[in-house]
Amino acid sequence: MKGLSVEKAFHTVTEAFQNCLKRFPVTVAFIFAFTAYLIHLTSISWTGEERLLFITGYYLSVGILLSLTLHLWSEEVKSRMWKTGIQLAAHALLIADAFLLYRYLGTESSWIEIGIAHTAAILTIGLSTFFLSFLCEKNDIASWNFALNAVSSFAVTQIIGLILWAGISLLLFSLHQLFDIHFSGKCYAYIYYLCSITLALILFLGLLPQGEDKHNREPHSSEFLPVPSAYSRISDSALHVCRPHPCQLGTTHRLGVMAHRSINDGVHRHSIRSVSRTP
Repeated sequence: MKGLSVEKAFHTVTEAFQNCLKRFPVTVAFIFAFTAYLIHLTSISWTGEERLLFITGYYLSVGILLSLTLHLWSEEVKSRMWKTGIQLAAHALLIADAFLLYRYLGTESSWIEIGIAHTAAILTIGLSTFFLSFLCEKNDIASWNFALNAVSSFAVTQIIGLILWAGISLLLFSLHQLFDIHFSGKCYAYIYYLCSITLALILFLGLLPQGEDKHNREPHSSEFLPVPSAYSRISDSALHVCRPHPCQLGTTHRLGVMAHRSINDGVHRHSIRSVSRTP
């Protein structure tokens, strides 16, 4: 059983790698470039022109997100010329934006406005990853299913990457303690980049649904959905308890009549006593 599980896991990982290389070639290229860039920065202790370092990291990281969004959108477009032109135009705009941002950071102007604008643009690109491919859908069920699947897959792959990095780091630390083999802090950083960025993101790309699974239109039941119905049942029960029974109405009516008669008798007796006392 263990051999079968290991073989199945290896087959799943291999299939995920092949899938992401076929579906997202540009995104994979950006992931490797971003990882190599981080490794290079760590090797030189993050020294150099801060403006250039920031812009390069900005371009590579946003390029990952933008290329993923464009690849997912291009799967819904039949015209090769149209989707190729859109992708080239979008990446050209990203290059132009990085160049203009590099020039802008060289001035003494306030960067708050440009920072807010770029944050909003990146957030828009991130949200369009979940919904841009489903503009032709009649409802939002398919897009929400894809978004939930993507978020859960991203969380799982990040956890896997962190666990793998922690395991390898623990192994290196054990070698240092047992055999006095020294590993620098940069080595741990390199392993972190490879596990939590390269491996995790490629696994995430490979786990993204495609075809009919991507356009899953079946609503998923949730444990939170029965809550309103439970409240409705509670309210119905409360109304049923508060709604008086016919027998209760009869009893209440008789009690009211008896109270009314007792009050009238008391008032009548009080008036007779008052009349008898008058001279």
